Amino acid sequence: MKCLCALEEKLEAFVEAHFSSDIHPARSGRHYVEAITDSCYSWKADSLMSYDLMVFDAQASPRDRAGFLDWYGKQVEWGEGHSYDNDALTTPALKAWFSEMRESFPAMNGPYATGDVDNPRVTDYSIGRHLIYAAFRWSEAENASGEMFRLAEKHQVGFFDVSAEDGGVWMPEPSGGYACVHGGGHPVG
Repeated sequence: MKCLCALEEKLEAFVEAHFSSDIHPARSGRHYVEAITDSCYSWKADSLMSYDLMVFDAQASPRDRAGFLDWYGKQVEWGEGHSYDNDALTTPALKAWFSEMRESFPAMNGPYATGDVDNPRVTDYSIGRHLIYAAFRWSEAENASGEMFRLAEKHQVGFFDVSAEDGGVWMPEPSGGYACVHGGGHPVG
């Protein structure tokens, strides 16, 4: 195992240098190293990459593509000055969505963190005042997308398929419906 320890040190240094925790405070180089070493004999590519989706307060975001993407870019700078692993500061609708979502996809961090680190559905949630960003294993992309979309519509919050090339943005309609306002069509799932 001496070789594995040296590999862990090199991998942690590489990840710390290339994945700044300032960009996404819920993730650190150690997080990725632990994900890899915990399953070192069954290493999967999805230990390093994630399938990312987001739900958001549609009243706080622009409806047009350019405005939305600008708003999204500012949100994921994670500059609100609080921990992003607790739902205490988010909207009631996002809080209700999160409560139901974590029943199927338990939280990796924060007060609702699961102790079951081997569960492939464990999800890295980052919770802001007007959004919840969720990073899933790629092996769970279809299930996660379907469930996240279903609950977004149910709780009338916006949905953004972050990982898709032309990620669809869905929002509640004033008439009570739910529609893709720009980007790709129906998400995976």
